[in-house]
Amino acid sequence: MQPPVINLQLHLPDKQAVLLEKAKFANCYSIRQCQKNNAHGVFQDMLNRRGSTNVPIQRIPRVLCMELSSKDGGKRQKRSVIGRIATANLREGERYYLKLLLNHVRGPFSFEDLLMVNERDCQTFKEAVKERGLLESDNSISECLREAVLFKMPSALRNLFATILVHCDPTDIRKLWDTYYEDMSEDFRRIHKYLSDTQLQCTLKSINYFLQSMGKSAGKYDLPKLNQCRDENVPTECREIIEEKAIQVSEEDFNAQSKLNPEQEQAFKIILQRVDSGRAGLFFVDGLGGTGKTFLYRALLANVRSRSMIALATATSGVAATILPGGRTVHSRFDIPLETSEIIITNMSKQSGGAKLIRKAKLILWDEEPMAMRQTIKTVDRSFGDIMDVDEPFGGKIMIFGGDFRQVLPVVPKSTRVETVNASLVRSYLWPKMEKDLTNKKYESKDRSSIQ
Repeated sequence: MQPPVINLQLHLPDKQAVLLEKAKFANCYSIRQCQKNNAHGVFQDMLNRRGSTNVPIQRIPRVLCMELSSKDGGKRQKRSVIGRIATANLREGERYYLKLLLNHVRGPFSFEDLLMVNERDCQTFKEAVKERGLLESDNSISECLREAVLFKMPSALRNLFATILVHCDPTDIRKLWDTYYEDMSEDFRRIHKYLSDTQLQCTLKSINYFLQSMGKSAGKYDLPKLNQCRDENVPTECREIIEEKAIQVSEEDFNAQSKLNPEQEQAFKIILQRVDSGRAGLFFVDGLGGTGKTFLYRALLANVRSRSMIALATATSGVAATILPGGRTVHSRFDIPLETSEIIITNMSKQSGGAKLIRKAKLILWDEEPMAMRQTIKTVDRSFGDIMDVDEPFGGKIMIFGGDFRQVLPVVPKSTRVETVNASLVRSYLWPKMEKDLTNKKYESKDRSSIQ
């Protein structure tokens, strides 16, 4: 990547990362400070080279380079690089104010230098920020929101906005609202395209929900008036359900069902019959690469979602998840720990928004399932049973698993072929209970112009 980017760690005094190295004796560890790109290391480089580092700390990598073997800084000779300080949120308090100081103070040699303002030793970084006049306006808050717009979903922006109202005391709340309203209401504007009042009330209701979780309410702030009357267009569901319903169905996916080959069409009808009847179902869609599994998935998702029902699209890998509309990784969607062991417990409670979403879902798709460990599948099965209070596989939900066992199996370090197979779905107690609809024929579209 040109130019290269160096990430600078952002940590409070004496909060830098350390490494635990196992010593010669059992159960004994030695602690070694992890100095690469941390604040202490950068401060020391600047101190060693006074006069050439009168710049903000994020520009230091343009001037100095660090030799990893000696941890000593030297003057950069050739390549230009970009320094980037790690992201900090307003909710992190002192860590956020530390980042604010590092962005504006030139050439600090220590944390104490950052706390010293006009020969006055401040006790906290927030106090130092105020003394330097960086909080006299809402510029820092607006900068935080502007940065968040680049990578946060609308619901996360609303959560951040509510947090700012409670903890940061902005001076001009209405100006912040007017500036970032469109970004915070993007999902509601997709759902209610021509109902501007409904878009406004949905956004306010969502922000009020976050404020109430912090003991506040929207009525205490300079925001548009929240209509307390019941409006059938204003959703009352949790954030996860609102986001899922906001997923748009493309015309191409909606028309895909008319282009299925006979084998795909048979699987399509069997699965939809279960959806319409409300009966439980476990399906495994097998097939070589290029047989049209993803095409079938998209047709199923479009059909269910077009009827205002919820269909969850998940995948074992992030790459596979991005191909599916509204796709998420299994670990992200179901709060499954990445560590694999015989006993895995999800972090999803029965009262959480994720649990409410699972109860509402009519269909749940899990692509690239052969990559997952059978312990992970067992964990999801137990979690769904607990959430649904139903003693059936996956709590009686309609589950569609798909993938190709010929391509990728679970990754088991230093394992034999037998051990790898034993870690996969085919050795799970759930495998015999699945209906296996094979799509082994190469997909041939009735409209070849749609093939890309």
